[in-house]
Amino acid sequence: MGPGPLLPGSSFLSIQWIRFDQIIRIGIGSKAAEGRCPCCGERSSRVHSHHLRTVADSPAHGQTIELKIRLRRFFCDSPDCPQKTFAEQMPDLMHRRSRKTRRLIGSLEAIALALGAEAGARLAQKLSIPVSPDTLLRLIRNIPATAAPTPRVLGVDDWSFKSGRRYGTILCDLESHQVVDLLPDRSASGLAQWLQQHPGVELISRDRSGEYARGAALGAPRATQIADRFHLVHNLMEAFERGLDRQHALLREVARACAADAAGPSGDGGDGSAATPPALTRRQQRTSKASSAARLAMIRSNNYKPRALHFARSPGRCSSIPIRCSDMLMRRSSPSTLHILPVPKHWRHS
Repeated sequence: MGPGPLLPGSSFLSIQWIRFDQIIRIGIGSKAAEGRCPCCGERSSRVHSHHLRTVADSPAHGQTIELKIRLRRFFCDSPDCPQKTFAEQMPDLMHRRSRKTRRLIGSLEAIALALGAEAGARLAQKLSIPVSPDTLLRLIRNIPATAAPTPRVLGVDDWSFKSGRRYGTILCDLESHQVVDLLPDRSASGLAQWLQQHPGVELISRDRSGEYARGAALGAPRATQIADRFHLVHNLMEAFERGLDRQHALLREVARACAADAAGPSGDGGDGSAATPPALTRRQQRTSKASSAARLAMIRSNNYKPRALHFARSPGRCSSIPIRCSDMLMRRSSPSTLHILPVPKHWRHS
């Protein structure tokens, strides 16, 4: 039975058997008449022995697939070759000594680069690819680094190998949004040396560090240095806050003037005193007492008990308002409403 388009290099492979279980196992053999010695390159058709290799393949229809490949070991007939026997290889299907096919490794690398180790392993488990986080990290480390072209617009910033202990410099191509290189330190000499080895940088976006400014001037004197947007806005906010800190008295006067303007003529009693709220009528007082008694009865019927409440944060403010825990009680009537009610006297010492 021919594998057709199911497997790469199918012209040299043949499917011998298929077994369906919790894992689909497929037996595969080679149709090649001879093999090539990896040491000297000589071809040989004399078979020394056979062995079976188990290789994981990409899943199909939610089922894990294993390939049982029957490989041959050949004699090397070259008298000058130090390797007397060699194993048959299938470079289109898998790497040498690999336990996974090339296409499965490619899928795992894409998952690992997108999600990382732990989250990638959980997603792979859902896709019927059993793999550990350590395997995904190993696949990422084994990806060969590609030589990135020298960027025209270079972003320079610091980053931490280990937070709070060791810092370096990260270089990014701001046009392709890709990391170009990592430098082991944050010195001006390291940045200048990298720029001298990679000529062609026209714009350098950096923070306001003096080391990076000196390194950019030494390594690429013709490049234009730019303060990036993040650090520019951050420095602007810091300067604005420092300016406000020096004007506390003026801010208090402005706040009082705004409050007086908002109160208007109706908030003034004519003689400069604040208007007092109207007294409640007897009917309003009875209604208020009845509603308080009803709320207290509901609390007792629902077996509410006092809760420790250390601080109540006022909405829209940064300060915290302390509340006496022995005199207050929290009751949530809805997911978005929090009421604070007085605790009855006979509960306070229980």
